[in-house]
Amino acid sequence: MADAGPPLAASGTPAPPLEVEDARQRLRLAEARLRALQQAAMQYDRDVDGGKGDLANERGLAADPRFDRKDAGASFDALIAEARGQYDAARKAVDGAENKASGPHEGFVDRMAPARKARCHTAYCSGGTDGTKYGVEPMLDLPIGASVSFGDSGLGAFANSADLSISFTAGVRFWMFYDLVSLSMFFGKPVFNGRSTIQLSGSGYEHPVSSIRRIGPSFALGLANDIVFIGGGYDVLINGSGTSRDLNFGPNEVLSRALTLTLGLAPFTAVRNVMGGSK
Repeated sequence: MADAGPPLAASGTPAPPLEVEDARQRLRLAEARLRALQQAAMQYDRDVDGGKGDLANERGLAADPRFDRKDAGASFDALIAEARGQYDAARKAVDGAENKASGPHEGFVDRMAPARKARCHTAYCSGGTDGTKYGVEPMLDLPIGASVSFGDSGLGAFANSADLSISFTAGVRFWMFYDLVSLSMFFGKPVFNGRSTIQLSGSGYEHPVSSIRRIGPSFALGLANDIVFIGGGYDVLINGSGTSRDLNFGPNEVLSRALTLTLGLAPFTAVRNVMGGSK
């Protein structure tokens, strides 16, 4: 026989768990007692001010051993304070029962756990509750973003004037803290969008952007499962060889240098996260 599922309330929606309903009932009783005491205290003040005498006995309060008819005001204050404390405790109990019934609230690390586990098929992972707190994996991506160069050089000015840059990157990545943060060392080649040539001051020769090289390894900081890419590298502009070069300089001579920082997104890693998380 198929499971009928949770019972339905009168509105057709699933009824709350018994623990939640019990906590709500205690809250309603505590609220009713608090309001009754507040109204009784207000009515008592009006009766005394109107010369009607002490009517506390008619309201059933005289039977309470904590109610002192000789000092009714102080007794009301004490009873109301106690009722308010019971109401606050009942309110917290309802919140706790509702949170427990709704189940654990997953954070970013928990939601990305399936994606990390999928990437661990091609990475060495260890540590943490699920074995994915730390990981070392091969890196291959095409970060897309904006670049900024430091220093006064023709290549730096060119990089700062480009709309977008794409970098071919291949290396190794080490992630930590369940891949909230990672460090990468890679070799890459920058490609600048929207510009096909670069011209240096003092020369009329237009160098193709393919003459820009990245020297040595570059380093990057990855955030949010390596979707956000913050990388830096050392770029140079190299003169061509043969007749396809600036004849004022020697063949394959370095003409300009720039330290370039790129802030962007890593699309290949983002796709891997989506595919791994959907399994």
